[in-house]
Amino acid sequence: MKLTKHFKERWAERVGTPLPTAAEIENMISQAVWLQKGNVYYSARGWIRKVPALYWLPEHDFVLKIDKKESRAITVITSKTRKEQKRC
Repeated sequence: MKLTKHFKERWAERVGTPLPTAAEIENMISQAVWLQKGNVYYSARGWIRKVPALYWLPEHDFVLKIDKKESRAITVITSKTRKEQKRC
């Protein structure tokens, strides 16, 4: 699994612990609560829409967004995410 630049930045900003390895992320996913299946949708007009998989880790209090097709960790969502949205 690849950790994207965005994932690394958001991990440091929102979680604040040392960045986990790709293997540790995969281990977290195996123990997580699956919220949404990732998928790729194609329209009749040829549009492609990727929907990431969402995994909730209640013991860590965050959600991981994962692109299963490309095997990439996209971002991490925490309660800090909501606080950031309120500022806008």
